[in-house]
Amino acid sequence: MIQYLEEKYPQHPLLPRDLAKKAINYQAANIVASSIQPLLALPVMNYIGENVGEDAKIQLVYKNVVKGFAGKSLLDFLSSH
Repeated sequence: MIQYLEEKYPQHPLLPRDLAKKAINYQAANIVASSIQPLLALPVMNYIGENVGEDAKIQLVYKNVVKGFAGKSLLDFLSSH
């Protein structure tokens, strides 16, 4: 979606012009889309809540968000900007 908006409305960029910073944005979006979001989908969360317990849902969210963003270069970049 963001690529579409970038190309459709180049006069209002959403991403940085710097290629390294732009790559970090794409990396973060890819981490969320491919590793965090599928595990936190509503059917998965409902299943865990019903079969394991509500507290397990919170632990799963925390574990997978931290794990998803464990890439040192991404964390370093995000914390410095």
